[in-house]
Amino acid sequence: GSCYNISSCASGYRKSDATKFSICDGSSWSPPTLSCPPVDCGDPPRPNTAVVTLVTGAKTYKSEATAVCKTGYTSNGASFTTTCLSNGHWSGFFCTVSWSCGCNGLVYSVSKAITSHGSAQWSTSKS
Repeated sequence: GSCYNISSCASGYRKSDATKFSICDGSSWSPPTLSCPPVDCGDPPRPNTAVVTLVTGAKTYKSEATAVCKTGYTSNGASFTTTCLSNGHWSGFFCTVSWSCGCNGLVYSVSKAITSHGSAQWSTSKS
């Protein structure tokens, strides 16, 4: 009969055993020895701008954590959900701090969005 070698795992899962297994459509087949546990993302990012809590307790593919911006920082919602992605990284979120300052009779609004991975995006508007 024909046999098919299975040697890879679906996206978000990693091969834990290098042994391939064959499924045969003949009279016999070898039992599976390939295991595909979910990818481990490790701890979610914990920037100093937010409190991050694991939702499921797991740190593997499709697991979730919530992030709530700390006092003085705002977000587009009450909290963010960050998810363990198939590439082994957590999805990003950001918290923003804003302030106004005046100079020569003009008022400027300044905001700084700080991502979960530590980078910052600045924006300024004049009113």
